Amino acid sequence: MRAWVLPLVWGCNYAPPSTDPVDSPAPTPDAAPTQFTLFVADSGEGKVHRFAIEDSANIPAPNLEIAVNGALTPVILPQLDELLVGQVPNAVLVRFTTPFAQPTSNGLVSGGGLGANMGKMTMVDDELWVVNQAGSNVVRFAFDPDGVPSPAGAIPNIAMGRGIYFDAQRRNLYVSQCCGVNSVLHFGVSAERVVSSKSTTSGVALSSPHGLLVTPWGELFVANASANAIRRFMLTGGGQPIPAGEITGNGLDLPFDLVMTPWDELFVTNGAGGTISRFTFDAAHVATPRDNFEVPDAASLAWMALDVR
Repeated sequence: MRAWVLPLVWGCNYAPPSTDPVDSPAPTPDAAPTQFTLFVADSGEGKVHRFAIEDSANIPAPNLEIAVNGALTPVILPQLDELLVGQVPNAVLVRFTTPFAQPTSNGLVSGGGLGANMGKMTMVDDELWVVNQAGSNVVRFAFDPDGVPSPAGAIPNIAMGRGIYFDAQRRNLYVSQCCGVNSVLHFGVSAERVVSSKSTTSGVALSSPHGLLVTPWGELFVANASANAIRRFMLTGGGQPIPAGEITGNGLDLPFDLVMTPWDELFVTNGAGGTISRFTFDAAHVATPRDNFEVPDAASLAWMALDVR
């Protein structure tokens, strides 16, 4: 951002000099993303399926399978360009370098009270936040410039936590609570990552809620696993969810996690088997089933991570 330094000259004919270099080229817009990679955990088969996806009618096919015993929840760590995968049987996150080429194992992340069978993970700025079912909290990890992790605190009192989504634009955080609690917690996150409780949404036909996301047009989608549906919520200016219907059909069978592509296509993993349901949306945001495709050799699909670059 340029700051003008104006001389103390009063009058109508004064104009500040140009600060643009002579013959400078016109600015060019940032390049549009061209690579879209989807990582899907398969706890039953002990692997992570990697897909290159595109806006086409073609059914995506995995281009790589990464073996991880009890793979449950993947996340991309952008500042280090690493893939982290949480395991069902162990209280660790397995690290992989070069996740978009041939992934290479690069150690583990543990500590901070992290237990086995963790829920979804997400990046909040440059920190990793993990739903920690064993501790009824969300565990936070920071990474130094060399990639060394350290615990950075936790968000307490989150019983039966499952999904987590950070709306970076509005600094809102949503966490789903499953299995008898059946709620969605809403938090505000300051620029310094100070967390404040905002609201609790429960009772509105939520039944074992798992994955969630905020759409580009301002709705909150929640994978309502036991109801085989996606619950829709409009968000107020402050980010509080207001019930707004549901999406059903198209093979939804214990829907587990959700991701949305830059072209507004919804991918949903079905935890009862090895399929992914896809939906598109028209200008009025009405959902249309696209397909329900099988992931080869999949057993129990769980959490996903979508990387766009």
